Amino acid sequence: MLKRFVSVLAVLILCLLAATAFAATRDFGKFTVDVPAGWTAEKQDDVTVGITAKDQSAAVSISVMDAEGKTAQAWAAEIAEEVGGGKPANMDGTWHFTFKAGEVESNAFVLVEGGDCVVVVITGEHPAIEKLVESIDLK
Repeated sequence: MLKRFVSVLAVLILCLLAATAFAATRDFGKFTVDVPAGWTAEKQDDVTVGITAKDQSAAVSISVMDAEGKTAQAWAAEIAEEVGGGKPANMDGTWHFTFKAGEVESNAFVLVEGGDCVVVVITGEHPAIEKLVESIDLK
């Protein structure tokens, strides 16, 4: 019985620690996002927010702009061409392509929702990226 209690307690502590690994939800006007504790999040311009890991191992850029009547496919093709990226591929309505800035490879994801074009660029790897991206909530 005691072993089971300790096991359950250990799981609860791990869940609490995982939950506290993220700071409060940040509001950037057109969207909110949960930024991991210790990461920096800064507006880069009127449409883009850059979020960087404390150890610089990863970064996520989120841009939300008027879709101007274009499809996600059209936006992805245009952006891929601008950054010298590969040909965009459809992944369940989200368009994806990779590109390099110097020697660093990034993954871009483009979708159009509610009249807005959303572009998420992921550079590097970090266990917190998946939860960060899943927390993006358009207004």
